[in-house]
Formats: sequence, C-alpha cells, structure tokens
Amino acid sequence: MNDDKWNAFVNSGSIMDYLKYKENEKVKENENLYQGLSNQRTDNRGE
Repeated sequence: MNDDKWNAFVNSGSIMDYLKYKENEKVKENENLYQGLSNQRTDNRGE
C-alpha cells in the first residue's frame, strides 16, 4: 500500500499525494511500535 501512495506522488508530483504517503508511513510505524510493545509484555511475564 505504501508503494501505491509513493507511485501516486511520483506520477503526479502533488504535495497532497506526498503528504498522504507520509501519513500512511507514520501509521505503519505506529503499528510496528505497538506490536513490539505487545511482544515485550508477553515475553517478560516474570515466570
């Protein structure tokens, strides 16, 4: 999906397309952060 947004920006040169790409990239980074935090909690149970 990120590639689609990047391709749209490259083809149009539109600032709005670039901002959509960056917004989507930020959402993806946040998902990865939350997944990492979730994995840490389950690994560090103190058992």
